[in-house]
Amino acid sequence: MTQEDARAYLNYLLTLHLRQEEAFGPLGLAFVKENDLNKLSLLPEEQFNLLMAIATVFSAEPKRYTIKLEL
Repeated sequence: MTQEDARAYLNYLLTLHLRQEEAFGPLGLAFVKENDLNKLSLLPEEQFNLLMAIATVFSAEPKRYTIKLEL
């Protein structure tokens, strides 16, 4: 994945989060697990925003998600 693709996908994920779409949690977690955010050259602020958005989604409904966060 190129830096441009990563940034476009990050924007897509954050848009899903703003719309409070149910798909955001699993998609965001998969993106973080499958990619090294530093190698994708994402800014620290972008990484922080994504991780905080994922954490808020999973903390809102802890019984719904059986995934353990390994961040």
